[in-house]
Amino acid sequence: FQSQLLVHILHHLTLHLHQVVAHLVLHPVPVRYRCYHQAHLLQVQLH
Repeated sequence: FQSQLLVHILHHLTLHLHQVVAHLVLHPVPVRYRCYHQAHLLQVQLH
């Protein structure tokens, strides 16, 4: 189950990699909070 979860997260990150890069370029300050928030939402959805 743990590895499946990891694969799902990696797949999710890969799909949105271009968005993450865009955020890093356009919004360098709030991007860290944004990533943490996104990860939290993903965990909530999976659990």
